[in-house]
Amino acid sequence: MNKKAIELFLAEDKNTRTVKAIKSLLSGDGGVTIAKALGISKQAVYKIRDKYIKK
Repeated sequence: MNKKAIELFLAEDKNTRTVKAIKSLLSGDGGVTIAKALGISKQAVYKIRDKYIKK
């Protein structure tokens, strides 16, 4: 994880959906499953993955 992802964990109450998506991605859940659970698009899940996890 990069520095931005760690900062999100520290400011969790403001970014709960993003943090939940990161936690789910790290747990190995699929993009479609996460999107349905959080009420966001699959594209948003993949953008979160690319921005905060993959480097």
